Amino acid sequence: MIEDLIRGIVAEELQKIKRELLEELRSLQTSTSLVDLYGETLTVDGAAEILKVSKSKVYELARSPTLPCKKAGSRVIIPTRRFFEWLNESTD
Repeated sequence: MIEDLIRGIVAEELQKIKRELLEELRSLQTSTSLVDLYGETLTVDGAAEILKVSKSKVYELARSPTLPCKKAGSRVIIPTRRFFEWLNESTD
């Protein structure tokens, strides 16, 4: 029961962070694309930095069907465009 409460609080905080991040992204100049800023793919470290969460949280998201990513051996490859689309969809 306590774990469920903690998970709920963490999920709410993650949604709040996503909303704040989207506001920052929307304020960027439209001439600068996300791929120009971040490259074609993101690493787990990069995604964790963007989401302001731990790498282990990104790996947890990668194990779920929600995060758009591909696995190459032990590596997780996250397409930048699809990542930000997912981020936008998950906060609406």
